[in-house]
Order: sequence, then C-alpha cells, then structure tokens
Amino acid sequence: MVMKATNDTTGVEADDTSADPRRVMPPRSISRLLGLVEQMAQRADGMSLTEISSELEAPKSSLLNLLRPLVDQDFLTHKISRYYLGPRMFQMASAIIARSRHAEMVRHHMMLLHEWTNETIIYVTLDRQRDRIVFGNVVESDRTIRYSVSAGVARALYSSAAGRLLLAFQTEDWREAYLARTRLEPLTPQTITDVGELRRELQKVKTSGVCFTLGEAVEDAAGVAAPIFDPNGSVSGALLIGLPANRGQERRLELEAMVSRAARRLSRALGYQYPPSYTASAAVRDLTSEMSAAVSERNP
Repeated sequence: MVMKATNDTTGVEADDTSADPRRVMPPRSISRLLGLVEQMAQRADGMSLTEISSELEAPKSSLLNLLRPLVDQDFLTHKISRYYLGPRMFQMASAIIARSRHAEMVRHHMMLLHEWTNETIIYVTLDRQRDRIVFGNVVESDRTIRYSVSAGVARALYSSAAGRLLLAFQTEDWREAYLARTRLEPLTPQTITDVGELRRELQKVKTSGVCFTLGEAVEDAAGVAAPIFDPNGSVSGALLIGLPANRGQERRLELEAMVSRAARRLSRALGYQYPPSYTASAAVRDLTSEMSAAVSERNP
C-alpha cells in the first residue's frame, strides 16, 4: 500500500508562449547582450569595440549604447580601449555555481538519509509569500507500505513537521505576524488549532532542533524534520522524513537522531558553522552517539 499525499493548493496555469512565433526570438538587444557575454567569457585578454562589432555583426554606435551602462554598473570594465568582464559578472557566475553545488549537496544528503532509514525523504523550503512550505525534492522509500508525495506539493506551516520546524526557526516578529494572520484550521482530528499550544510546541522545536508530528497534516502519516542552516545562520530549508504513522511512533527517537545528523552534515557542507551552544535534545544526542559507529561502518 502506498500512502499518497496530494497538493492542497490551487494550481497555476503555465504561460504557454511557445505557439507564438513572435516570441521565439528574443529582442535584438538581448541577443547582443547574451552574445557579448558568451564571447567575452572565452577571451581572457578582453575585446576591443571593433572586435565586438565584428563578432556580433552589430554597428559600433549601437554597441556603445549597450556597453556604457554595463561598464557603469560594473558588469564590464573598460581599460586601454578594451572591454573585460567586470566584478558583478563574476559575482553572478559564483552565485550560479554555488546554487548548483547547493542542489548537489542537498541530493547527496537526501540519498544518505534514505540509505540510513529506507523511508521517504523530502527537501522542504519555505515560501514566505504564501505562508506555506513546498516539497522541492523527493526520494521515495522502497518499502511496500510507504509515504508517497510529489515534488511541488505545498503544505500549511502550522500543521506539518517541516512547516512547524521552519516556523520555529524564523524571527519572532515574522512568526508572530504569521500566527496573527493565520487561521489554524483542523486538517485532521490531531491538528493543533490552539495558538497558545502551538507556541509551546514551537518553543520545544526550537530548543530540540527537531520536529515530530503524527497525523496532523495527513491522517495515518508521521513526519520528522530537522533544519538546514544557511551560511548566515538563517533557516529556509529542512530535511523531512515522511512515513506511515505506526512506523513513525515505533522509530521516532531513531529517526529524530538520523534526520538531525543528516541536516547538521548538510548545513556544514553548505558553509554553516555551528556555535558551541547549539545542541540537539538529549535523546537525539544520546542516540546519535550510539548510532555513529554503526552508521560509519555502513557508510565508510
């Protein structure tokens, strides 16, 4: 049996412009800009205006209107009649590379957690504009009876393990504003709908560094989540283990230790340095210590 979780948000239709031939080719200025970046990326010695004009088959007068604002904004530099890629262009390239590395690191640690648990592993991000979490990446369990969900599904913050965890790690101002504008609807009989009780749960989550929920967002399903810290110490993502409620109850402490360990490893891989004062709950710490040798043997 596969436990299917469906999206609880309204879909948005895609803007399909592929059938419009007028929108297939970009405007000439954009084509020239992209061509310019492509050419200069291959030229460590820069390019003169004449060379750029020849490569792009464009008049110098038109190119000057393109080049001047790029130089003014540090996307290009101009020295001794030659143009070079500027510092802002290299910053953009670094950000793109870092983003690619981020995705690779997330996937690697999801696969590691999947190997440890053989449960469904989900990478979850916070959508601040919609006050929801989004399941961004999913590695599904191999078990016959498992939790199954598609990437792109959205959930309420207050009722799900990952949502509650991300809510707990936001600033107090943002968290209180969310609680003030959000009606806590009962999604299942187990959903917490009292603001005072939810605040107490959020404090527990913030202290322990892990969140466990049982049947609050989806009946007969459990969730165990831990935060992924950005290099600046903020939290906008989480690792989530989704599984049937009965296994969640049986394996709770074990899974809390595993997801906490995986999230900490991922946070460090992405550049976050944990302060000495940051610790998980006593149960998680104890189980992590007990499991370390066995996990290391399985994953040398």
